[in-house]
Amino acid sequence: MYIADFARLGLFMDLTPLVTASPTVAWADFTPLVGLPLVGVTYALYFRRDVLLAAGVTITPSTWDDVVTLAERLNGTDYNGDGVGDWAVCHTLTNTCQAPHILMDIAANVMQTLGPTHGFLYGKRDCNAGTLAFLNGTCLFTIQNSAVFKGTLLAPSLRGKVGSAMVPGVTEVWDRVAGRLVPCSAQLCPFATPQQLLNGSVRLVNYAPWKGTVGYSGSVAGAISPEYQQAAFNYLELATATNFSWQTVLDPTSIWAPLRDSMISGPNALQPYLAAGYDLATTKE
Repeated sequence: MYIADFARLGLFMDLTPLVTASPTVAWADFTPLVGLPLVGVTYALYFRRDVLLAAGVTITPSTWDDVVTLAERLNGTDYNGDGVGDWAVCHTLTNTCQAPHILMDIAANVMQTLGPTHGFLYGKRDCNAGTLAFLNGTCLFTIQNSAVFKGTLLAPSLRGKVGSAMVPGVTEVWDRVAGRLVPCSAQLCPFATPQQLLNGSVRLVNYAPWKGTVGYSGSVAGAISPEYQQAAFNYLELATATNFSWQTVLDPTSIWAPLRDSMISGPNALQPYLAAGYDLATTKE
């Protein structure tokens, strides 16, 4: 069962009044509230922008076909200047690390064509081999969590050279009626967006909805005494305080991603990242 299931059963108290009155939490992203998000992790495609530009590629890869084309073309290129040819893609192969979740990220773009009305379940366990290979400059592409973005702060040789994009989408999706892969159409993929591909064509590309791979939320039981409810909320208030959230999001040794809309959008969203030393172009992407 998930937090929404417990909430529908009336097992959690409504935190909205407490959150609204709390200057520490300062949460206005979602209401009403039966839980406060504590951490979250998402995946993205990271790539060496400088290598692609040197190869004359100015389009951000938007599909797996484009990624494969570039990987085949640029595999064996020396990305870090040590005179040794490097791999186009780095990834952790151990099946207990990110592999299952990245495969599910890929599958989600094929399976989720109707936005949030199509569900897809996946989780995450963190391993660092692919992240370290990318930050060492020995591969062109990697799909990882925000550890790569944050790691660029600790890898000065990559400063200004790393791009990021949504996990690549697909131009063919699973037709659940026909039972086969078919080209994306406006009827079958109403949420797909037209993208220019490397071959110059413009195709509808399907991306699954928000694909956070893990997250934790805290709720307060509705059946306990008011004193215990207040004590439990005091803990959640501390853990989700704006200042504390920013510390974990900006910390280059933490993989936690932004939890609030205000951390990724709005006129002042970039400033904390830039003040912490993150690259402007990489942060904007």
